Amino acid sequence: MSTSDMAREQYEVLVVGAGVVGCAIAYHLAKAGLRVALIDRRTVASEASLAGAGMLAPLAEADKVSEEQHPFLRLCLAGLHYYHDLDRQLKDET
Repeated sequence: MSTSDMAREQYEVLVVGAGVVGCAIAYHLAKAGLRVALIDRRTVASEASLAGAGMLAPLAEADKVSEEQHPFLRLCLAGLHYYHDLDRQLKDET
């Protein structure tokens, strides 16, 4: 869709940044029934998401602290578990 076409559309949410996080946010908002526009200055996943290559590695530092001691590690592990079946779910939906 061109920029001029987007200007004529009505959206409830504008997500700026089409990396992994922006795409995930836009996906879930759209799935919840909101009209979402996703924009980026370049192409989808072309910046930090490209550099990270989709890697989810919360366990890289896990040997230094226990899960109970470190809230950020718990958050990272929750994110890792969230993505467990996401690839299959997206394939089924598309």
